Amino acid sequence: MTMTSKKLIAVCVLSVCIPSVFGTTLLDTYHQSLTHDSQYLQAQAEYLSEKEATRAAWSAFFPRISGNGNLVSNHTDNDIDSFAVNGTQTIFNWAAIKRVSKAQAQVRKAVLDLSVAQQDLMQRVVDRYLNVVRTHEIYLLTSEQVRSVAKQMEAVKERYRLHHATITDLDRVRASYDLYRSQKVTSKIQLDNARQQLIELTGQLSNITPRFNSKFKLLYPSPNQLSVWIDKVTNQNLAIQAASEGVAVAKAQIGESRGGYFPNIGARASYYPTEPEYADEHFLYELTVDYDGFQGGAINADVASSMALYQKAQADRNGVYNNAIVLANSAFSSIVSGVDQLKAEKRAVDSNQSALNNTWEGYNAGNQTLMDVLDQQTNLFNAKIQYVAGRIQYLTATSLLDQQAGTLKPETLEHLQSWLN
Repeated sequence: MTMTSKKLIAVCVLSVCIPSVFGTTLLDTYHQSLTHDSQYLQAQAEYLSEKEATRAAWSAFFPRISGNGNLVSNHTDNDIDSFAVNGTQTIFNWAAIKRVSKAQAQVRKAVLDLSVAQQDLMQRVVDRYLNVVRTHEIYLLTSEQVRSVAKQMEAVKERYRLHHATITDLDRVRASYDLYRSQKVTSKIQLDNARQQLIELTGQLSNITPRFNSKFKLLYPSPNQLSVWIDKVTNQNLAIQAASEGVAVAKAQIGESRGGYFPNIGARASYYPTEPEYADEHFLYELTVDYDGFQGGAINADVASSMALYQKAQADRNGVYNNAIVLANSAFSSIVSGVDQLKAEKRAVDSNQSALNNTWEGYNAGNQTLMDVLDQQTNLFNAKIQYVAGRIQYLTATSLLDQQAGTLKPETLEHLQSWLN
């Protein structure tokens, strides 16, 4: 069991003691989801079930004690009763030996699967939490846009009353106002849907939605070398490790299937007294050898099936590895390019705001048309929306890179929270 796996399971145990509160941070939301999310609870139940596999497999090598008795009554004056105590002990059973190896691999895989489920839950919390942040920001921006265009419409109405604007100007600003009102309704629906998706994880409703920190500090991955992160993915990714244990389980299953080629050797002891008054005691000791030399090809078929499943497990592991590498590459690139992209998007917001102010002044001076103002208003709105999307993508990629490297943990959520108010 890796150190990361132990830490994640410890967090799972401790989270049971955390009181139920409305989640306002990523960490609060994660703690709530640990006791509510159905996917994680299923993984936890599977872990509790699979961890008993070793004890069940070892039971084949412990002595087995059984007893039986009879009481027979007939038409004569004699009643016949008897009893016996039997004990058996496995000495050699190839299938049982391999079953122990398989069970040990199953337990290791169960531990890793639970850790994978915990990291997957963290990533889903990050995705849905940030989706609430994103849709909330868009809703606020759209509401601001509605208010801004409403002010412009009032100004145009006044200019129209003074015969400084045309009816066409008034129609255009009304059309723009109606469009943004429609977008505001849509953004509110999207925000409500995002909150419902988060409630699905936590079972709790929070009306508190964080905003982006005004000082959104941009950081490159540490270390800022893709090869180092690829090495981390190869050596530490929990999903890859779990898939590797799946290969070990499938390999042990082949050995278990081949158990039919070997005899089973055991020892048997029996004790049974006889009447009258159980005066005679009998002890019987046996060495048993069971061998089914011919089963109609069943053993060969079972072995062939197990080998096919082993090949499937290897293919699954390769698929998990390739997927992790692709996701790590994508996340790393998103962070590195995201730093420059966000700087450019911030400058775009500032420059479009300045351009809008100048365009509006030009319109009041008669040098610009209302269409110029509305176009620039739309440019500013789109720049702000793009800046929101860029920050969300940057934060999501940060947690995704940690997940693929096997280092995603609650401290990562606290780190992400520092970018939010």
